[in-house]
Amino acid sequence: MSSDWLSVTDSEVVMPWIIDIDGFFRKSVENRMLADNMTKEAIDSIFNNAVRILGRCPNPNIQEEIAETGIVIGKVQSGKTSNFISVLALAFDNGYDIAIVLGGNTLNLLKQNASRISSAFSVDTEKLTVLKTNDNKTLINPARIKDFIENGRKVIIVGLKHNKHIDQIAEIFNNEFLADKSVLIIDDEGDQATLNTRAYQQSISTTYASVLNLKNKLKSHCFLSVTATPQANILIEAFDTLSPDFGELVYPGEGYCGLQEFHAENADKYIKEIPESEPNLLDDMGVPESVYQAMALFFVGNAIRRSRGDMGTHAMLIHPSQKKFDHRIVEQKIQSILDEWKSKAKTYLAGRRDISYNSLRTLLQSAYDSFVSDGVICHPFDDLENQILDRIKQCSPILVCNSDENASENAELYKTNIFVGGNLVERGITFKGLAVTYITRRAKGKSNVDNTEIS
Repeated sequence: MSSDWLSVTDSEVVMPWIIDIDGFFRKSVENRMLADNMTKEAIDSIFNNAVRILGRCPNPNIQEEIAETGIVIGKVQSGKTSNFISVLALAFDNGYDIAIVLGGNTLNLLKQNASRISSAFSVDTEKLTVLKTNDNKTLINPARIKDFIENGRKVIIVGLKHNKHIDQIAEIFNNEFLADKSVLIIDDEGDQATLNTRAYQQSISTTYASVLNLKNKLKSHCFLSVTATPQANILIEAFDTLSPDFGELVYPGEGYCGLQEFHAENADKYIKEIPESEPNLLDDMGVPESVYQAMALFFVGNAIRRSRGDMGTHAMLIHPSQKKFDHRIVEQKIQSILDEWKSKAKTYLAGRRDISYNSLRTLLQSAYDSFVSDGVICHPFDDLENQILDRIKQCSPILVCNSDENASENAELYKTNIFVGGNLVERGITFKGLAVTYITRRAKGKSNVDNTEIS
């Protein structure tokens, strides 16, 4: 057998499922990963995961009505999106024509998900068409989708976890031609929203009902829940339609920083506690000292990265509250600090020494010393100073990220970004190069593990 082929046999399926691992879409995704500086070893690991996962899905090349529900479990912020995109690529190389990706419940997330998927494939639209439920309503209809497929296009429909969006997608499968197609459904953050949140009331939640309606219209499909927190998916009743038939683990690549680092013996290197004696960032008593320290760590860390040749995006997130009004208060406070620091940085870099700069320099020096004491190898502070100030000078305006304001487009104009947000930043939204998170919001009642781990 050629090295370009792998045979995956499900113990419950008699016929072997032969998977081409060197097709067009795999190559396009791999090329994009290489362009993003991923190593060949990391890419191979991702596609090995994808082969295992796809092997548990129905074979689209046989005329059988098979419905599978699976769960794909990975660690928080470990590249689960890359893994399911790789599954999609292999699926398209092996006979699937249609895929559906459900993720999040805001238009910001919908836009981000569609953009990330399109970018990951980076192929001509006549090879692959990515449609969004809110923007492409005229194209998400049976006639258009059928025409795309008959002309050799693969189709990905990206929708929100909202009954209206899911029902819109389900409508296209009233067409017999499409209903006969094998469909791959990716439920991103699968423990959120799609499960029956009213089960304890002996009732059915609206989103869950829409998911069941979609599944019932598909003769052959695989519904894959992707999550870092699978407790809800696993512990639901076994007879529930979304109870997984199988599960697969995906493992993070080299350099992953997660639970073990943040909750192990050396957690002090990564977690700095905000003193309880400090006023809250939302109080009228000014800005807590810990905010200044966090910002200093952010800019010094940014400069250290760049001194090593890493010119990528560097981000800081401030998560003070779920209230939009609070975001505006914090935005104004942080922007005022940033404006003052930018002024001092510009003055110093222009060769004008100002005694008022000394307080900022002391703060930056202290942040630098903190990195050194934690074992970070870097150039002397005097050699980094101008680069630190340049990072301050080049920083974006404070970017608010909530349901009223989409900061993502403005963020792309800068390499150094500071975000303020609430509920929207808890799930799904990705901040490139996130290095420092300042979080004062405390969970009330039962905590959501996926949120607490990420902080």
